[in-house]
Amino acid sequence: MKSGFAIVHRITQTEFDVDLGASLSAGFIEIVDASGQPTGAVYMTGVPGIPATQINESMVTIRTAVGDINHFRVVYDIDGVTCGLADPTDVAKCNAILGVTLSTVQSGGRTQIVSHGEIAKYSGLGAGEVYLGTDGTLTSSVPTTGVFVKIGRVANTSLLMVKLERSILLS
Repeated sequence: MKSGFAIVHRITQTEFDVDLGASLSAGFIEIVDASGQPTGAVYMTGVPGIPATQINESMVTIRTAVGDINHFRVVYDIDGVTCGLADPTDVAKCNAILGVTLSTVQSGGRTQIVSHGEIAKYSGLGAGEVYLGTDGTLTSSVPTTGVFVKIGRVANTSLLMVKLERSILLS
């Protein structure tokens, strides 16, 4: 796994739904499909060995990149398995936004995407609201054409709070 996360559990979605609050302990939980391929992940809080609770501040999805994608880029879901850079001139892509990437990957690599929550160690913009910019970038400039998509808010120079809002067609 990238971004410094250590996996403490690797389970299927069904096992996750059944075990949540029962036997899972704290840490990064990777959710896999029947073939063992990662499909998503969540971070559980608590004390290792003691049942944990899911925190909404860290909803993470994993997708395979179509094209090279840098960290802190906004991506959209292509087919449930892959992702690409969001484009503020493409309504369909804006309506399928997954969130903000945590790592830089080459085409075909797997990237973690925060769909809701906090990204610590963020750098790039000052405090304030952030929106989808060109080529999946984050921008503090309020869009006036294309599709308006609010991605979240930079709380300070190192903390991005991702809270996706509905896209609005401006022109």
